[in-house]
Amino acid sequence: MRVSSSNSDGDSSGSSLSGDEEEEASGSDGSDDESGSSGSSSSSSTTEIPKHKQILTEVDILVEGLLCAGFDLNRQKRVKIEKNLERFRAFYGVGPIATAKLMSDLKKKMPDFHSDEIYIISVDGIHFITEEFLLDPSSKWYDFKKNSPGLKYEIAIAIRHNIIVWIRGPFECSVNDHEVFRGGKKDDRKTNKLDKSALYFHPILRRGRKAVGDNGYSCRDLSDRIVTTRWIHSKQFKKWIARVKSRQESLFLRMKAFQVLGGVFRHSKGGTDAKISLHKACTEAVLTLIAYDLEEYPLFDVDRSDVSFE
Repeated sequence: MRVSSSNSDGDSSGSSLSGDEEEEASGSDGSDDESGSSGSSSSSSTTEIPKHKQILTEVDILVEGLLCAGFDLNRQKRVKIEKNLERFRAFYGVGPIATAKLMSDLKKKMPDFHSDEIYIISVDGIHFITEEFLLDPSSKWYDFKKNSPGLKYEIAIAIRHNIIVWIRGPFECSVNDHEVFRGGKKDDRKTNKLDKSALYFHPILRRGRKAVGDNGYSCRDLSDRIVTTRWIHSKQFKKWIARVKSRQESLFLRMKAFQVLGGVFRHSKGGTDAKISLHKACTEAVLTLIAYDLEEYPLFDVDRSDVSFE
């Protein structure tokens, strides 16, 4: 969803409101004018909040949501607010107020990484057993760990915060962890066919920051984004990496404690796409519950001051 931050967007969103709400908006503008030129000068000198950190109001969610659904600003202005709300619920299933509360909650739960942190997240792939995909029989679904068909996801958690920061999938179990992290095979880099939505390209892993992974990510071309256990590391650092990986596995144990993910997934009577879609919905629902549960029952701490990070 795009973020509306310009004044023109704000005016257009206000025009889609009722008359009373427009008067309130104009009243608030007037109060700002009465505050004097000093207030305007101070606000102009402050640093602008990045778009990805702005918390959208229900009006912003309504306008931007309808834009994404194909309703331009002119079409939104020609109808009453009730009609726009009806359109929003028809496309997204819930109203903009509930969506705004969820967006606000998600923004508050994003971890605040310190500037001196280098290893900020741990990442690993998790496999789930499923029934055979009878309408699409292939060895690509085969999970050699479970000796059965299945799906896999890529999940990352903050190392010094009890926050789940990333989930991507599902993928066929035949896809390697480093391929998911990179966004394709190593040769795809030469032909520029890598998936730019992969974790490797995420801004969180820029400016020298790295993830911690197991040996499935031991590729030379990934060393600038992820660290794995190597013989040149100190003994203390190796132990620290082992604790980080163990912490990641403890999250996976919590996920598989839910029967829908811990056993064989057989909850869809549709085709392959329907089964994959339902499995993804169940996985995301379980992770959402665990994310809130981590506030009361956090994962064990791995941040140690006696570790030499080298």
